[in-house]
Amino acid sequence: MASQELPLAAKLQFIRHGLWTRSRRLGAYRLRLEKGNLFLSYANNETDRNVVWDVFINRCYRPDFRHSTVVDVGAHKGYFGAYALMHGAKRVISFEPERENFEFLTHTAASFLEHGCRWDTNRVAVAASAGEVELRVDPASWAHSIAPIETSRAIPNADVQVVPAMAMVDLLEGVALNAPEDRLLVKIDAEGAECEIVLDTPLEAWRDVDGVLIEVHDFAPCTAGELAGHLEGAGLRVVDDIFGVLHIRRPGR
Repeated sequence: MASQELPLAAKLQFIRHGLWTRSRRLGAYRLRLEKGNLFLSYANNETDRNVVWDVFINRCYRPDFRHSTVVDVGAHKGYFGAYALMHGAKRVISFEPERENFEFLTHTAASFLEHGCRWDTNRVAVAASAGEVELRVDPASWAHSIAPIETSRAIPNADVQVVPAMAMVDLLEGVALNAPEDRLLVKIDAEGAECEIVLDTPLEAWRDVDGVLIEVHDFAPCTAGELAGHLEGAGLRVVDDIFGVLHIRRPGR
């Protein structure tokens, strides 16, 4: 298997870009990796670099991705999806509702598709129930949220995008039916909406899931313990908490 973190050449490129990029620049720049490219925004450079650093250098997501279909809820610009594919995932299915993030995500995914990877992208929010939701767009590209304003950190007067939402129960059922032999891993980074996504999804839906990675936010209306306790009812157990990401998996899987 390839190195478990960002290759040295990409690290050096990443550091070099950080020395001279400025937030007033327009457009994007790329980090070239073995299986594709990561695309970062000049306008949101600090935020994007921090996400790449957390995923590839701090390695806040550390499960075994081999033989797995990975559901990526709150995909941002695709950095986690790229990491999962570089570490053995058979397929990534990404969900990102925000317009600009999704554009970057599709470019990142396309570069991995060119190298034979399987990566599906969807401009859809994932919620407890299907329909349409209001997505508040924060100046920081990682802080967009469908959670109620009192339970998210999005600014009160933020721009709003109305986007379709898929119910988590339908999503899990569909993936399990289409890839019954794969391990199913779910990553959730939903800026405060993780509580409704997990707690309001029936336990039965989680029984086909082999692992869950949840970024738990301190402003969310539930605790990491409540999320873990709910998923224990589906046979999942906490194994770690790394940089605020709760690692939960099914014993023996």
